[in-house]
Amino acid sequence: MDASPAHLDEAHPEAEVDTVDGTRPVRAAEATGAERERLWTLVGRHQGWGEIDRFAAHRARETPVVVLETR
Repeated sequence: MDASPAHLDEAHPEAEVDTVDGTRPVRAAEATGAERERLWTLVGRHQGWGEIDRFAAHRARETPVVVLETR
C-alpha cells in the first residue's frame, strides 16, 4: 500500500510527538511548491537519510513532505 502520510494528516492533523524534551502537541500539514522543494533539499543534505532521491525515484508519485507545527 502506498498511502500518503500527508493525506492521513489532512483527516487528523493534530497529534503528539515524543521528543527528548517531552511530549509536544503538533499540527501536521503537507508542504507544497517552493516550501516543499526547500525542505526536500534540506532533508537530502542530512547524512542520516542516505540517497533519498534514489529511493524516492522508485515511488509512483512525489514523496510528501509533512511539516509539524507546535500547537
